[in-house]
Amino acid sequence: MNLYNLKIFADTARLGSMTKASELNTLSRPAVSQAIKKLESEIGVELLVHRRRFVELTHAGRTLLMKSEALFSEVENIALLLRQGKGPLIRDFKIGSSRTLATFNLTRVLEQLGDEYPHVSMQVQMANSNALVRKLESREIDIAFFIGDDSVEGSKQSVIGRGHFALVKPKAAKHELVKYAITEKRPETDRLRTLFERSQGRSLPVFAEIHSWDAIWHAVNEGICGGLIPDFLFASKPAANNSAYTVILPKVFPYEIKAVYLATKANDPVIKSFLTSLKRVYSA
Repeated sequence: MNLYNLKIFADTARLGSMTKASELNTLSRPAVSQAIKKLESEIGVELLVHRRRFVELTHAGRTLLMKSEALFSEVENIALLLRQGKGPLIRDFKIGSSRTLATFNLTRVLEQLGDEYPHVSMQVQMANSNALVRKLESREIDIAFFIGDDSVEGSKQSVIGRGHFALVKPKAAKHELVKYAITEKRPETDRLRTLFERSQGRSLPVFAEIHSWDAIWHAVNEGICGGLIPDFLFASKPAANNSAYTVILPKVFPYEIKAVYLATKANDPVIKSFLTSLKRVYSA
């Protein structure tokens, strides 16, 4: 079986699109189609059914995808094992992170990881949790680091920390005059509106919907508005002076900080070290 054609098939199957597989492998779409046709001809079964905007796996295709994942994982593990026995580990390590986590704690983790693996090139891509999951599925990143419940089929996850979203305001601002920055509609913002109305007897006054928790936190510390933030930020440098803010509602909604990676990479030594460094930083 031609492993090149098998990889093209596996990428297409995971992404659900020949176009996306062609972009991932820097190939033309006809080249992807031809590789899959050659694989089907070699095996003697149909692997994909073409729909208008996506491809659908046949039963044989689903079986082959599952088996190919295990095969490529083993190939990767062999390569890692051989590199470990030949001096310093030299490779790329791609991390996907939410902007808030990348802004406040990730640099300390990268510093520790860099000391352990000085020849590993670490690259960080910032995106929201949904986008990070897609990047993990398409193998654009090795690990995703975010706050949320998103997951990937065939993945493992490590919970790095837990806490609650909290509503805070600038300490000097009068409570009745403060407006609050929140993220887009999410479970924690829905819960906040309910709790605020129940405790304050009025609707939550919204200053703006801001995508990034670290941007909200910065606005709070600048005295611009109040905001809903994950409480691990209380220990961050921008608010080391706790007199800058007052907590209005301390436990609006629970959250988990987690790292998610493909189960096939469970033995990756860099991922193991990354997780160890994350837990060390977040427990400090």
